[in-house]
Amino acid sequence: PHLNAGDGLVEVTIPENGEKAKLPAMPFEMNGERFGIRVDLSKPGTHTAETLKAMGYSDDDIAAMQADGVIGVA
Repeated sequence: PHLNAGDGLVEVTIPENGEKAKLPAMPFEMNGERFGIRVDLSKPGTHTAETLKAMGYSDDDIAAMQADGVIGVA
């Protein structure tokens, strides 16, 4: 109740079904304004390939992991 009363929750959209949900907001403010949500949630796997590449995995490694069902890439 205290989060609802003080703008302590931000609304996000669940990517799989489009439903709305509320998550706790950052517990601070700047210039009297609370931080809201900058971007909505992404679908699972949306950034998997980019993250693995940044970790040093090759395109072939990523393709093999996807083929083996180790990862899902959206």
